[in-house]
Amino acid sequence: MPRTALGVLPCEPLALAAKADCDRDLAEALGVSMREVVRWRRGGVPVRHADQLAIRLWLHPLTVWGDSWHEAECTALAIQAEHDAELRRRRLARQAAYRERIRIAEWDEVMRSWRQWRDQQEREAS
Repeated sequence: MPRTALGVLPCEPLALAAKADCDRDLAEALGVSMREVVRWRRGGVPVRHADQLAIRLWLHPLTVWGDSWHEAECTALAIQAEHDAELRRRRLARQAAYRERIRIAEWDEVMRSWRQWRDQQEREAS
């Protein structure tokens, strides 16, 4: 089976499993629109939909795509975990920056109050 882009599987095995002669037959068998099938023909079936589509045919995704499904699923899970970790890092960095801005803002307020007090003391002294 030819390799495809990360996160997608070829559509042909799905059409063979559905015994569909044309895109319209495949769309009817899977309960999706023709537009969706055409999109899958061009770019592949997203891994996140593969399991659900195979089940609609009363099959396991391994039966439809073989080991390609397992590899694509593992790759997709690894990419998702990496993405989640990056989002977590960004969130923590934003929180740290926000806390730092608050500290700076509080310090600015303290300094502003001190300058006002000092200016008032100088005015009273003169």
